[in-house]
Amino acid sequence: MWVLACLGYGKMYLNRGSRLLAYANTAVYPFYILHQTVVVIISFYVVGTKDEVSLKFGFLLMVCFIIILLIYHLFIRPYNAIRFLFGMKPK
Repeated sequence: MWVLACLGYGKMYLNRGSRLLAYANTAVYPFYILHQTVVVIISFYVVGTKDEVSLKFGFLLMVCFIIILLIYHLFIRPYNAIRFLFGMKPK
């Protein structure tokens, strides 16, 4: 019952829109499409370093997220033709 109560309170108090949520909702599918390619390319070079695994993981996590976000924001989001290729509605 506690889980249901927490879900009910979460829906009541946290169910509101924001600009960040709208931006993230439109970016989900391009992130999904791009993430494997970017991760494989970046990790090809990172795996050969002599750093600890946790440092490699943190580096990959931050760098790949930033690169995918930049690709989405600069090359996919502004252009309707590319938006169409990624399965998004035109602006």
